[in-house]
Amino acid sequence: MANAVTTGLLPRLSSARDATETATVTRRALVWVTAGGVAVSGLVALLARPLLVVLFGPRFAGAAPALVVLALATAVIAPAGVLGTTLVALGRLRPLGLQVAVSLTINLAVILLLVPSLGAIGAATATLACELAALVLLAVAALRALPELIAPTPGASPLPSAITARVGR
Repeated sequence: MANAVTTGLLPRLSSARDATETATVTRRALVWVTAGGVAVSGLVALLARPLLVVLFGPRFAGAAPALVVLALATAVIAPAGVLGTTLVALGRLRPLGLQVAVSLTINLAVILLLVPSLGAIGAATATLACELAALVLLAVAALRALPELIAPTPGASPLPSAITARVGR
């Protein structure tokens, strides 16, 4: 779902008239993609075991804990995709390269640490860890490139500004 949104988002962001419009479109996409990602990921996490059994048979029921962790990672990937697309539209590619390098390093380090003892859950945890790092790095880069993301825009949904104001306390 997030990839479908970001595919259409890039040309829209690239044609924005100014930073205010870019911020407005980005915030709107963040709200919708994050809400959808959390809803779908939450549903998958809640239904992990039955989904695996129905789709792949009872032999796969034991993979449910790993699927739950991967579902959480998917919820994190959704807003990161929007922020990455915004950075591309702004021509800020260097932070994306840094994010990829850091994410890869974290993924490999956590795999080396956790997979030998935890198996698939360790691998899923490595994915979650690298995606959380990616989201943080992309959020910082996007806020530096586009400070208007946290400033209220007339006529825009107050939700992102309200969240930012509450987090900033």
